[in-house]
Amino acid sequence: MDVVKPPRFALGDKIRVILHPEVTGFIVGFYGPIAPNSEQAYSMRLPRKPKSRYTIVTEGQIELAEPTAAVAAPEISGESANLKSADCPLPVAP
Repeated sequence: MDVVKPPRFALGDKIRVILHPEVTGFIVGFYGPIAPNSEQAYSMRLPRKPKSRYTIVTEGQIELAEPTAAVAAPEISGESANLKSADCPLPVAP
């Protein structure tokens, strides 16, 4: 009996097709180990205009897309850096 491996990708992961790195999309469905050699099968959404397209891929055909570089929050300096919740005219949730 084959051992079922846990899925490598989660819903919402941004992925790309290995043979076509310019093709990226998102995992929107999981079918389980139904592909040959018990590979996990996923439903992939390809964002296109005017309508998105959907396809089914196996875990051997896709990989995680490179994460985008995180943008650092700008430094706050001057008078606005010293504001406290008491200085705010709107109610602040605790």
